[in-house]
Amino acid sequence: MKYKIRAKSFTLIEILVVIAIVGLLSLIVFVSLNRARNKSKDATIIANLGSLKVAGELYADDFGNFKDFCGADLDVVRAIDEIEKLEKTAICRSDDVDGEEWAACASVYDSIAKNWCVDSRGTSKAMPCVTCDATFSLTSCPNCP
Repeated sequence: MKYKIRAKSFTLIEILVVIAIVGLLSLIVFVSLNRARNKSKDATIIANLGSLKVAGELYADDFGNFKDFCGADLDVVRAIDEIEKLEKTAICRSDDVDGEEWAACASVYDSIAKNWCVDSRGTSKAMPCVTCDATFSLTSCPNCP
């Protein structure tokens, strides 16, 4: 009796299933990495806005008010530039009449918060009710519902 010895090999279906599983796993990893990348960008934006609170206090110590804080202070310009390098809008407005208040906001990647605001009162919070664009004219962060 003769026995035929067959070489073991993978079928086309088995190879396609393995390729599909590897593709699905790589898609899941890619989505997770993209989400993590956006969270790190949001943390950078919020940190840059937070540095404005310290810069505002130093500015008020030097000049006694916040007049022209958003236009003249180099720390503000630097923080706004860093946010705009992340391809997001950042706005700073100061009360140039009596110089009592200032506020800054920036859009973030978080789809729920959408915008982040800091102001001279020490507020630093998510602000989904106001858009941070050229129309932003507030000198304090609003209370969003």
